[in-house]
Amino acid sequence: MGNILHKLAKKILRGSATKAEQHFMDAYFDAFDHVKGREDALTPEEQSTLRNHIEQGIQERLQGRNINRFRVWLPYAAAVVLAVLGGIWFFFSGDQQELRTDPILAAEEVLPGGHRATLTLADGRVIDLSETQTGITVGDVITYLDGSYVVEKRKKNQGQNNPTGTGKGNLTTDYYVLTTPRGGTYQITLSDGTEVWLNAASKLKYPSRFDESERVVEVSGEAYFAVAEDKSKPFKVNSHGQTVEVLGTEFNISAYPAEDETKTTLVEGAIRLINHASNAVNRLRPGEQAVVSGAMLNISKVNVEPYTVWKEGYFYFDNVPPEVAIEQVARWYDLEVVYEGTMPGTSVFGMVERTKRLDAVLKSLGKSGLDFEIRQRGSKTQLIVRGK
Repeated sequence: MGNILHKLAKKILRGSATKAEQHFMDAYFDAFDHVKGREDALTPEEQSTLRNHIEQGIQERLQGRNINRFRVWLPYAAAVVLAVLGGIWFFFSGDQQELRTDPILAAEEVLPGGHRATLTLADGRVIDLSETQTGITVGDVITYLDGSYVVEKRKKNQGQNNPTGTGKGNLTTDYYVLTTPRGGTYQITLSDGTEVWLNAASKLKYPSRFDESERVVEVSGEAYFAVAEDKSKPFKVNSHGQTVEVLGTEFNISAYPAEDETKTTLVEGAIRLINHASNAVNRLRPGEQAVVSGAMLNISKVNVEPYTVWKEGYFYFDNVPPEVAIEQVARWYDLEVVYEGTMPGTSVFGMVERTKRLDAVLKSLGKSGLDFEIRQRGSKTQLIVRGK
C-alpha cells in the first residue's frame, strides 16, 4: 500500500490525479495521525507540500464552510483509510486503471511513421495502399508511381455496372478519398498532373477526372500542393474555413480539424484566398502566410521552409511554442500526449529528420526545458511531457 500512496502523492504533486484519488488522499492525510508508519513513502518536503495542496482543495470544496466542522469527521475518515489499508482498495475499482503501472518504454523503441494510407473508392470500399510505395497516380487507371496497378482497368465489354473502376476500363468522375493515418504520409498525382503530398492524419477528396470549367478538391489536415497550370480551369482547394483558388502554383495548407487556425503558406505563384465566415477575398504573394480563424484573417511574411520541409522528411521548429512542436511529433510517431505540470515559456528551435527514432527528436526538444517519459497504455503509446 505504501507504494500506491507514493504513486498517488507524486500524481497529486504533478497535478495529474483524478478526483477519486484526490479524495482518497484527502482522507488519508486528514487521518494522518491514525496511520503512523505509513507516511514514510514521502519525504518531509513532499509531505508539507502535499498537506498544503490538500488543505487548499478541501477549503475550496467546502466553499467557505467552517473547516473545524470538517475535523469532526476525522475519525470516520480514519476508519475509511484503515479499511482501505486493510485491503478494501477495490471500493475504488472505477479508478483502478489510473493507478496501474504502465510499462515504461525507451524512446529509441518508438519508430517513425512511414508511407501509409488508404484509398476509399466511389462505392465505399477501402484499399490499404502499399507501404513499400510512396504514392499513386490518377489517370485512366490508378497506379502506384512505379506503374503497378492499384485499381485495374475494366474490360471494354463491361458497362457502367462497375463504377469503382476495379475491373477494366476508365474510372468515373465520382469522388475518391485518400487518407493518411497518424504516422503516415503519401503522395498523389491527380488527373491534371497536379501533385499533392499528404502529411500525417490528413485526407484529400478528389475526382478521378475534373470537369470542363474548374478543378476542385477538398483537404483536411495538412497537404502540400504543386498545381499544374491550366488558365482555363482554376484549381480550388476547400478546407476548414476557406477556399484557395489558383491557376498554377505551389503552397502548403495546414487545416487540422482540432486546431483553431488554418494556415496557408505560399511558396511560388499567386493565390486568391476566400474566407468562408467573412466572404473576404485576399491575394497572397510568395513568402506570405495567411492564418484564418473564423472571420479573422492575418497575412504575414514568413520563412516558408518550416511549413513545407515536412514533405522532404524533416521537422523544422523555428521559434514555436513547445506544444506546437510536440503536436507535430505526436502525429508522426502516433503518440498520445499527456502534459504534467507547467510547460516552460521558452520557444523551440531545431531541424531533425523525420526518419530518426523518437529519442533523437526528444533530445532536440529537451533543450527547450522539457522532460519526457514514454509509457505503453493498452494499445496507445503515451508521451508524458513535463517542464524541467
